[in-house]
Amino acid sequence: MHERAATIARQDLYHRGEGAKQSYTLGYHVNIFGKKQLWEQQPDICQIPAVDKVLPHIHQCSDTLYIRHQDLTSDELSISCSKLTSLEEDFHTLLATGKQPVANDHNEALQVVTFTNWSQYNAYGQLFMTSVPTTVACTSRDPL
Repeated sequence: MHERAATIARQDLYHRGEGAKQSYTLGYHVNIFGKKQLWEQQPDICQIPAVDKVLPHIHQCSDTLYIRHQDLTSDELSISCSKLTSLEEDFHTLLATGKQPVANDHNEALQVVTFTNWSQYNAYGQLFMTSVPTTVACTSRDPL
């Protein structure tokens, strides 16, 4: 099945050019949950956008927390950062960590990724959610 879809995508690429890559990627590949690794194995028919193109904004909440987003407002970022840093404090207090990472945690910061809507998350979430092991995704316009 997948090879047949890839064959059709290559034929489409021949007829329509580079635009066919996005059709295959968003119309088929995303829906089979192909993830980044499979996208990278098919560069001739998949279009992998740069992270900065899909998630162009980065907002630093603290040294250990940042939000990568498409279009959050200043108010949404402020509210989200306030809630997230409060949760981080609660976590460290509850577990009495002394704000130190747990054993074998080599992450430097938590990345929170927000997409404008479900369609954007569906299209790009699996690509970018695997790039950082401590990533949380949000699709709601409501601040965390």
